[in-house]
Amino acid sequence: MSATSFKGCHCQLISCLKQQSPRRAACDTISPALRWIAFLALAAAACSDVPTVQTATATRRSLVVPILADGTLEPPPGGEVRAPEAAVVGAILVREGQRVVRGTPLLRIDNPELAQRVLGSRAESEQLAAQAAAAQRDRDRLHAIADSDARLAKSGAIPKFEAEQSAERARQADAHVADLLRRKEIADRSTAEVESRAGLLMLRAPSDGLVYNLPRPGESVAPGQLLATVSDPLHIRVRARVDAPDLPRVRVSQRFIVTFDGLPNERWQGRIILVPPGLRLFASREVGEVIGEISGDASALPANASVNVEIVVGEKPSALVIPRGALLRDGSARFVFRHVDGKALRTPVTVGLIGPTDVEIASGLNEGDAVILPGNAALHDGDAVKVRS
Repeated sequence: MSATSFKGCHCQLISCLKQQSPRRAACDTISPALRWIAFLALAAAACSDVPTVQTATATRRSLVVPILADGTLEPPPGGEVRAPEAAVVGAILVREGQRVVRGTPLLRIDNPELAQRVLGSRAESEQLAAQAAAAQRDRDRLHAIADSDARLAKSGAIPKFEAEQSAERARQADAHVADLLRRKEIADRSTAEVESRAGLLMLRAPSDGLVYNLPRPGESVAPGQLLATVSDPLHIRVRARVDAPDLPRVRVSQRFIVTFDGLPNERWQGRIILVPPGLRLFASREVGEVIGEISGDASALPANASVNVEIVVGEKPSALVIPRGALLRDGSARFVFRHVDGKALRTPVTVGLIGPTDVEIASGLNEGDAVILPGNAALHDGDAVKVRS
């Protein structure tokens, strides 16, 4: 026992004996040796009432305040290749994981019905073109006859009604040619439409990057089905699901950290690029789907992997920090108990950043101050305490 502790216990014992005069009178009747033994016993009992506490030291260091979220990797917008219509995968023209440039053919899907329509439409256009060409030749012949008959009728060589009949046949030929050309124009538009649809069955890379999520040859696909994804590993995005109470603290350009359970020693960083204005329900949680872009090469991460996201909503490189548990509240006031010369001294403080386990002290403490951590005994300003070794 230290001299200070013993002195404190002795003072408490004297005070106790003064308040208990019958016991004091009884003590006066016993021998000095027994009186000394009783004194030591009472001192030990008095000392046992002093609470034992743990302390922590106010330290200046970096403080990071994260919001934890779960997330999913996804390519930038426009990197997905989808089936334009129902079809069957005919041929895969690239390898999974191959680097491609924009416009590279990736795969061909086949639609037998559409292929038949292309052939039929082409045949109809060709047939109408041949009919229109023949009709134009016949029209030109009839116009030549009508012109000749008109001259003969004018000279009186043939009756006038014969010239009128020739002119009528030429007009009918004009109408027939016009009808065939109109039908051919409609057929050409139809052919161009179905050929354009057929051309879309050759699916090409929408951007530069790595291709993955390819289907199997012969697989039936539905309209809009994802058939391939082209993603640049230098521009991978993450969709982080932030719980509703945390969403107001998230801002565009804040830093975030991504970790993946399959690579526990790796960390990827990035910046928030989009914070949604609303919430959606996800697995019985109200969340905001925050979009961020990872900086640097993220090719080690599996495509569309589920990841852990820490969004840094506050950080300071040199903050005066204490454990969060040492910070106490009295109404709106914040305070701590400092440990000074064996006593707990109540000290008002103001706080800055508040992290999951640590808190920044903006004023009220100095670096190196010892603060008392919460324990079983309630403390009051000036209480004697002893520190657990």
